[in-house]
Amino acid sequence: MRILFAAPLVLAATPALAHEAPPPRLPDARTAATLLTDPRVQDALATLVTRFSDALLDTHVGPLAALDPDSDVAPGDTLGDLAARRDPHFRRHVYENARRTADTAGRTAGAAAAMSDELAATAARLRGVIDHASSGLDDR
Repeated sequence: MRILFAAPLVLAATPALAHEAPPPRLPDARTAATLLTDPRVQDALATLVTRFSDALLDTHVGPLAALDPDSDVAPGDTLGDLAARRDPHFRRHVYENARRTADTAGRTAGAAAAMSDELAATAARLRGVIDHASSGLDDR
C-alpha cells in the first residue's frame, strides 16, 4: 500500500531529475577567430566535412539511370562516381575548399571582433559629442 502512495511522488519527481544540461556556450568572435585560423582545427574541420561528403556521395543513383536512356549513369553508380567523372580530384577539392572556408571564417570573425571594438569606441565618441551638446542646451 505504501508503494501506491509513493509511486505518484516518484513519478512527479522524475522530470525534475531528468533535466537536460544547458547547451554549450558558443565561443566569442575572438575565440572563434583563433580556433578557425589554427591549421590543426582547419584540418579537423576539413576532415569532418570530407567524411560527411563521402557519406553522401556513397549514395547509389544507378536506379535512376533507367529514367534517362541517354544518361551516362551506370546501374551501380554512386554520386561520387558521377562527381569523379567530372573532376577526378573532387575529393581533394572538397577537403581544400572546406579548409579554406574555415580559414576565411576565422579571419572574418577576427575582423568582426576588431570592428566591434572600433564601433564601441566610435559610439563612445558620439555619446561624448551628444553629452557635450546637450549640456550646452541645458545652460540656456
